[in-house]
Amino acid sequence: MPETTQDTTAAANASAFTQSADSAAAAVEVPAIAHAPREIAFVDLSVEGAQDLVKALQSQQAEGRDIDIVTIAAGEDGLDVITRTLADRHDVDAVHVFSHGDAQGLQLGTVRLDAAALNARLHDIAGWAQALGDEGDLLLYGCNLAGSADGRALVDNLALLTGADVAASDDLTGSSARGGDWALEYTAGRVDTQAAMRASLLGEWDHVLATATYQEGVSGYTGTTDTFLDQLSATNNSASTTLSAGRATTQNGFQTLIKFEDIIGAAAGQIPPGAIITNVTLTVYMTATPTFTNPTFSLYRMLSSWSDSSTWSSMGDGIGFGEARSSADQTITDSGVKSYTFASNAAMIASVQAWANDPSSNQGWYIFCDDNSSKASFASSENATVANRPKLTVDYVIPTPPSMDLDANNSSGATGNDYKGGFTEGGGAVKIADTDATLTAGSTSTVTGMTITLNNRPNGASEVLAATVTGSITASYNSGTGVLTLSGNGTLAQYQQVLRSVSYNNTSLNPDTTDRSLTVVMTDAYGQTATATSTLSMTAVNNAPTVTTTGTTLGYTENAGAVVVDSGVTVADADNAQLTGATVQITANYANGQDTLSFTNQNGITGTWDAATGTLTLSGAATVAQYQAALRSITYTNSSDAPSTSARTVRILVNDGALSSAAATRSITVTAVNDAPVATITPTSYSATEQTNLALQGTGLSISDVDAASAGVQATLSVTSGVLTVVAGSSGVTVSNSGTATVTLSGTLAQINALLAGTGGALITYLQSSNTPPASATLTLTASDLGNTGTGGTKTGSDTATINITAVNDAP
Repeated sequence: MPETTQDTTAAANASAFTQSADSAAAAVEVPAIAHAPREIAFVDLSVEGAQDLVKALQSQQAEGRDIDIVTIAAGEDGLDVITRTLADRHDVDAVHVFSHGDAQGLQLGTVRLDAAALNARLHDIAGWAQALGDEGDLLLYGCNLAGSADGRALVDNLALLTGADVAASDDLTGSSARGGDWALEYTAGRVDTQAAMRASLLGEWDHVLATATYQEGVSGYTGTTDTFLDQLSATNNSASTTLSAGRATTQNGFQTLIKFEDIIGAAAGQIPPGAIITNVTLTVYMTATPTFTNPTFSLYRMLSSWSDSSTWSSMGDGIGFGEARSSADQTITDSGVKSYTFASNAAMIASVQAWANDPSSNQGWYIFCDDNSSKASFASSENATVANRPKLTVDYVIPTPPSMDLDANNSSGATGNDYKGGFTEGGGAVKIADTDATLTAGSTSTVTGMTITLNNRPNGASEVLAATVTGSITASYNSGTGVLTLSGNGTLAQYQQVLRSVSYNNTSLNPDTTDRSLTVVMTDAYGQTATATSTLSMTAVNNAPTVTTTGTTLGYTENAGAVVVDSGVTVADADNAQLTGATVQITANYANGQDTLSFTNQNGITGTWDAATGTLTLSGAATVAQYQAALRSITYTNSSDAPSTSARTVRILVNDGALSSAAATRSITVTAVNDAPVATITPTSYSATEQTNLALQGTGLSISDVDAASAGVQATLSVTSGVLTVVAGSSGVTVSNSGTATVTLSGTLAQINALLAGTGGALITYLQSSNTPPASATLTLTASDLGNTGTGGTKTGSDTATINITAVNDAP
């Protein structure tokens, strides 16, 4: 059918069906199931959530509805799929078509069902009639198809060609949450078939079947900018009705530039900002058939600005990698006069998505063949035949953001989607969300990441966030920023599990008690986010102060004077500036009456010494530093001349008024020094008679030694003239050289003193047997401790007395 004839027919049909459309009492909704018709549902898999639609249709099958399900793959000719499916059917009551749509047609895989397709494939589409029953229905669910005169004409002409009653939507079809509905408001004929799925199933599909189509002069669109650049000529080609691309062997090189402007916005027909692009096709019409050697034309995204008045020279002597992406978005390979479509792929989608995210970045594409032997001419936006002008078709969804609730039942006391918790110092890590924290999908159930930001961190690196991951999710905490980053694609269930594991901990011993605010942001695969806040109250716990003594042992020597117990002791308190007391006690081998700890009152600190317990108590409020200075000034002394050499243990504790520190100790070793013994002869003189025994025991002879105790010592009695006779009696003393001028006594102090006192029959006599004695003799008592106590070797002590001798007249 010629194009003009088709256009006239479409207009006539649109008029003929006006009464039918206007008189429709209600749009096609979802009536109750009255019978089980034989139906076929075609689902274009490029539709967002297509598999969910398929599953919903399968559930209808399971409930007994006689409906076949046929899918149209992204690379398939959808019209061909429908034609082949219906070719062998003769009993179909209804055909349902789920695809993206716009005001001019439907997108079915790689092709469109619009006025041009109706004209070009008239025979195929008319053949659908033999598959449909007398009252067969054709339900077209694509968005906005009946929203324009062109779309309604398409519906009317489909009804004429197929003999079917046709229904289509004049607005967004799909989820009400996205502004859509499932009513098919425009009908050509009487449509009796219920919607392909019951309302409850349709309500679960959270998308719309939206497509935007841009073609110069169609539906009021006038935003196409296109031109071609001549490599050898700075010519303005903006008014050309054809666009040249490539290079034949005898021609210059050409590059076609094409841009669809004003496609992003809030106006009717524009793609809403933030929309998620799901499918992109660019259709161009080749107007001539040159000789090809390698007919591959590539589509490159432009990065630099240009206008339809640009020339090769004004573009900087050619388009290089600085102006366009180095890799092609898509290619076409064919020859001949006909329409060509750059089919949707990831690169084309990414280009349009970038423009949707930032409309100012839309610089369009250029078409080029760089094999130096292929060239084609494409219809421009100025071409007289509107249907041949470049056409951009974009499928998109208006994303619904996900939602997140950190405390689904608000048991924490939080409202909305937030959470309230608490952290207690020293109590370990706490969760930042409740055990019923819930993630809910928006447009997609795939989550790509999550951040948990600790907004205030007065304790710095002491504050930590952590998580237990699962699946391909990874976690990384930046202590410098306080951000825990969860990365990697995961399901809602996986991210929900990880969210419930996120914990906060603070290892500071003096945490700031300001509430901590944490912002949780979840991002889904469409870049949509959900945000919630977790607030943690902070409870500080009084920490006991600490005291640390020097690790070495202190040495003390007998009679050396006072020594500082520990000049290096340190005191600290993480959360108190002042202390109220301290105790310093000798806890091991304390000798009451000998060991003493001394302190000079200072800085409001008073010391009290308790000799009974060996405890020095410090009291009074003072700073930590002042108590440290006080402890460093305490001294130890031992007053004994015979101190125990057992090591003393000094224990130190400090108190902040509520808690005492753990005890710290320092050991003091005591070194005894050997003290010299003392010999005593109380009388200064004795009187003796020639050849008469003088008894010396019990006359005031004694020895002593402060540190001898029961150790063995010696005493020596000697005279300068005469002899000494010593009888030990029962004293236990060993007597050596009795009957001579020098007698040695060996035993303990007690034994020797018993002998010297004459106890137990002990005797000490002096005899001067000479007939001519001297007038006197000197008696010396010497004591030796034999060096067996303390340091310093053997020590001795002595005393003397004079023995006056009276001579006797001897007979001649």
